[in-house]
Amino acid sequence: MIENLYKDVNNPDLLKACDTIVRLFDGSLNKMDLNDSITRVMDPKELIQNHQIKKSEKLFKELNLELKSWMIFLQGPEREQIIHADGNSETRENLSNWALNIPLENCENSIMKWYGGEHLLKLIKSKTDDVNYLKIEWKENPYIIGTKNITGPTIVNIEVPHRVKNFLNKTRKILSVRFKTDESLMAI
Repeated sequence: MIENLYKDVNNPDLLKACDTIVRLFDGSLNKMDLNDSITRVMDPKELIQNHQIKKSEKLFKELNLELKSWMIFLQGPEREQIIHADGNSETRENLSNWALNIPLENCENSIMKWYGGEHLLKLIKSKTDDVNYLKIEWKENPYIIGTKNITGPTIVNIEVPHRVKNFLNKTRKILSVRFKTDESLMAI
């Protein structure tokens, strides 16, 4: 089942685009440190200028990828998220099932885990960010079905219940990008 959870990016053009996008955030990453154990979501517009956003969109369009949404996940030092699925609807209709995750900083000692087991989804509205998520209500004990240390651009399944553990004593920063269609991303 591992092939249904993540895919390392090997396409040289997409890797080059990801590298260019990471460099757009140089100089602004230090504005994103968390001194406590919270997890926060930031809109990239808070950190980079409009012309840089347009450049990012253009890089993706050249690869037939139309940007739907993107966000920066900040995970506090030595923090583990709750098990969740991404989305803002318990039915997950018309939601992305895949995201392109691009490490920005301090991702080398963290692990993403995916879980199996019968469950229901419950929408949780964030009190601190505009991003909601789907909490998992387990009908049976969850079990790990896959793990991945994301140290380079990786396409990850965000529909399957998952969480990330940051083992570092520094804030983990990763850019997560969704596209208009999952098919265009998976074709890369």
